[in-house]
Amino acid sequence: MAENGMCSMDETVNKLRGTFKSQKTRPYEWRKAQLQAVLRMIRENEEEFKASAATEMSKPLLEVKMTEISTVEKSVKHALTNLKSWMKPSPVRTEIIHFPTTARIINEPLGVVLVFGAWNFPLNLCLVPLVNALAAGNCVVVKPSELAPKASATLKKVLDKYLDPEAFAVIEGGADVAEELLKRKFDHIFFTGSERVGRIVYEAAAKQLTPVTLELGGKSPAFVDESANFETTARRLLFGKHINSGQLCIAADYGLVTKGAMQPLRAALLDAYHQFYPKGEASKNETTHLVHQRHTDRLLAMLNEDEKVRGDIVIGGQYDRDCNWIAPTVFYNTKPEARIMQEEIFGPLLPVLPVEDLDDALQFISDRPHPLAAYIFSTNRKTVETFSSRVSTGAVVVNHVILHYSIETLPFGGVGSSGIGRYHGKSGFETFSNRKAFLHKSAASVLDLDIIYPPVTERKVKMLDLLL
Repeated sequence: MAENGMCSMDETVNKLRGTFKSQKTRPYEWRKAQLQAVLRMIRENEEEFKASAATEMSKPLLEVKMTEISTVEKSVKHALTNLKSWMKPSPVRTEIIHFPTTARIINEPLGVVLVFGAWNFPLNLCLVPLVNALAAGNCVVVKPSELAPKASATLKKVLDKYLDPEAFAVIEGGADVAEELLKRKFDHIFFTGSERVGRIVYEAAAKQLTPVTLELGGKSPAFVDESANFETTARRLLFGKHINSGQLCIAADYGLVTKGAMQPLRAALLDAYHQFYPKGEASKNETTHLVHQRHTDRLLAMLNEDEKVRGDIVIGGQYDRDCNWIAPTVFYNTKPEARIMQEEIFGPLLPVLPVEDLDDALQFISDRPHPLAAYIFSTNRKTVETFSSRVSTGAVVVNHVILHYSIETLPFGGVGSSGIGRYHGKSGFETFSNRKAFLHKSAASVLDLDIIYPPVTERKVKMLDLLL
């Protein structure tokens, strides 16, 4: 990176640091104004946002509206509705020995925070954490993904017009820019992306003891048993591979289906496929394209593996390498050693593996890294309770996929290698806040218990035994 670029980066970060030290971002009215500006920006520039997202990966406009525009609007509205209550100190109880005292938790902004966006939802994954950070009263640097250049350019152009320039900045660029940003001191780093790059961010942050939120991914399982409603199960599983062509970190990455459910699910998947794509197969105009050739080739290597290992193609299988497109595809009887089972798919492919029962599925899941989400399709209450209590994951969703991301009142994040920390709604507000303990003890000497002070006597010990 050129020396003048580094100087400009330093100037930007220092400017934001100065703004934060001035106390400008702390008041409710400032935070409210910034959130209102984000909402106004989304509404007044919706068509431009749609165009940039649709052009990037041929994303259908309805999908852009659902996954990019509406999600951000909902996040802002939720923050505006709840901001005053989130900002209020939370009183907590104290033990009788401390009487009279008052204790509370105060949420204060962290300072200058850095948000790394991702290419798969380039607006959503920049703006939702930005909303959380602004609500908490921080100054923010946003680094959009260079793999979505049109969306990145649109974000910079538009955000610069609406948000307080003394407290906010968009810095564009590639890996070299990200590397330089990580050399600067921030008060929190929020990253969405792969586990590989997440480790790089984590290591860089550790050098400066900077706290992080890492929204990563992994192989999220979907368990289906004989009690499932196969019609809705098939439709929802297929939807998870249709939306953004499965390029989302919480897509079901593989299915674990009890042997008695395999055949009825297969028939339901065929029906659902023809409902989704009435011409008999998906077309390039109906589903989002893949991000680039390298990603396409990685997925095609999975698709074209020996069928004895990969499994039989139940639906889909069509592709066009030249325009980075693969149809939603489901394999049956995939082997655990198949290439598609060795890494996160992040695409429109779904391998299905037969299992004997719930215990067999739970063992399979527990032998692998903690997933970002785990899905179960069952109407058996005991089965659902056992699954949800025994799978360590960022979220358990029953009879649907990916839906939890859209619920602002639920914390979103992973566990272990699928992520660190949570955001969305109040959880996001707290992620970007310092939860400061506050204790106020009366100064009156008459209320100052002498039993805690030297010298130690038998009377004091007995009184402490009673009070503690």
